[in-house]
Amino acid sequence: MPQTQFQQDFTSDSLSLKNLDINNIIRANFDAKEIKPKGDFLYNDILWKVLPANDHQNLKMMKRIFETVDQVSALSSRFLAVRYDLHLRDYQPHNQVIDVFHKKLFSQLRKRYPKSFVSYIWVRERNEADVHHYHYALMMDGNCIRSPNYLNEIVKMCWEETVAGGTVWFPDNMSYLVNKNDIDVYNKLMIRLSYFGKKATKESTEICKKRIGFGVQKARKSSYKSKEVDEADKETLETQESTIVQMLESESVNISINVEAESVSSYCGDLDKYFSHEYSLKMLKPPAQSIKFSLFKRWSFIERPDWKWHRLNYVYEALSAGMRLSEYAEKYALSLTRTYANFRQVGGQSLRIIYWAWHRRCLYFSDISLSEYIAEKKLYSKMAVRQLQRRPMSEFWSRNFDNYYRKYWLQGYTVSYYCSVYNLNVSTARRYLVDFPNAVLIDPFVLKPWL
Repeated sequence: MPQTQFQQDFTSDSLSLKNLDINNIIRANFDAKEIKPKGDFLYNDILWKVLPANDHQNLKMMKRIFETVDQVSALSSRFLAVRYDLHLRDYQPHNQVIDVFHKKLFSQLRKRYPKSFVSYIWVRERNEADVHHYHYALMMDGNCIRSPNYLNEIVKMCWEETVAGGTVWFPDNMSYLVNKNDIDVYNKLMIRLSYFGKKATKESTEICKKRIGFGVQKARKSSYKSKEVDEADKETLETQESTIVQMLESESVNISINVEAESVSSYCGDLDKYFSHEYSLKMLKPPAQSIKFSLFKRWSFIERPDWKWHRLNYVYEALSAGMRLSEYAEKYALSLTRTYANFRQVGGQSLRIIYWAWHRRCLYFSDISLSEYIAEKKLYSKMAVRQLQRRPMSEFWSRNFDNYYRKYWLQGYTVSYYCSVYNLNVSTARRYLVDFPNAVLIDPFVLKPWL
């Protein structure tokens, strides 16, 4: 992993680890009002002073916290970190509320600060109260925002819109503007955030499996890099636009296809909203009726299929009814060979995976049995029982899922390539890893709990 500026500062000739009195620098000078650190944590060969005592630390959480801030420090010459507490009115056994909150929050932040990255850390806490709460930290580019005043209003508005009766607590000394070489402020921030890594008040994994969340979304680039694209690549990109973009636009969803994988900085997809309680895949609308093309050949009059319309229509039928490509060809009396040839970039498998993941989610939040759900939704497919009874992915595949979609998918690497690198069984991997055709169709991490 390349060294960030802060790591380089600690290992430079003028301030080498050999000559560095770590404890003196880490202790720094604390104000009387500040909480004194009680423990130490070793990260990247540097002994940091932290708030929880050594035997009160969740080491995995501590490592995640330090890694996230370390990654943020490499993105800009300065960054702003702001600390919040998010409170709910009612207890929830899952963290879906955070996902909904993030969609609202990131949308507002992209409009207000389009040139800034957005990073976050949250931990789920529950003490003696009946309702849990979240400790939350938000980090952004300090060259785009230096004061949390307006940011606080955005966070408050988004949280209250997400949670009926929810409140945001703004603690004292809640913000830190960290410049590149300001080790003192950086250290004070890490002491503050290290509180997230304490063992106390954390629910057991049997009650809630996910107790910490973190991520970094880079700023969207305003322009694409110039790159020579051959005719085959142009044709592929045009096919993608004609199949996915126009279909989604037909039901009033505005999206844009990014030509280069590296220019896609957010996982937010336009089908994400259908995994909330407000929307349903049944609300999708079919594309406008096709215009029939005819061809006069010799002594007969032959109709030519409108493949553009069929590609749009298949996306609709695959998402709303889980239709296979072979079933679609049979329904519309199309040549199966020509259908496969014209639907290469549609992503039929990924569409059906989204369809079944959506039904698994609906079944989870329903109060009826599996058989009653199948009858109610008229899921007469032979795969319905098997699909709806699938167990969640194991910890092993969960790690591979995170690794693939964070490091490989946006760079255009296929599941087969990923499996060859890590020596994995391809057929097993395809249960959880999917070659989605583009990065704005669906956020894979929205699907993860339901795969």
